[in-house]
Amino acid sequence: LRSEHESRMFDFAKTAADNAQRMANETLRKEQQLLDEKEARLYKEIESERLAQEAASRERALRLLDERNKIQEEAERQRAQEEAKLWEDLEKKVLEKEQQAEADRRILELDLRTRYEAMISAERQRVDAMMETHRKEARALYEKHEE
Repeated sequence: LRSEHESRMFDFAKTAADNAQRMANETLRKEQQLLDEKEARLYKEIESERLAQEAASRERALRLLDERNKIQEEAERQRAQEEAKLWEDLEKKVLEKEQQAEADRRILELDLRTRYEAMISAERQRVDAMMETHRKEARALYEKHEE
């Protein structure tokens, strides 16, 4: 009678531990799926932002080109000495604007990447902590039923 009771208790403990493990695995699978979905959304947002920045850079470049052409036409009507001076000033301004636009784009890209990496790192740490908690709980449950 005692052996049968111990056997039933062992079977119950094993079933409970198996159920707890399955539930923990399912929870981890769902959390991983949510993380994967978040990561996909972030990649999509980053890509959209990059494409928007590239489009804005192209538009700025076209506007700068139009502006340069207008100034060049005006400079051609002036004397040769004035033309050389205006052209040099214009080239410097265009170059500075292009460099500033590129620097702004890089800063934004770095900021987005840094925020994304920090978010992913925090999420991974949270999932790791949760997994460790589930492992400890399952181990404690198993050890309790082993006694």
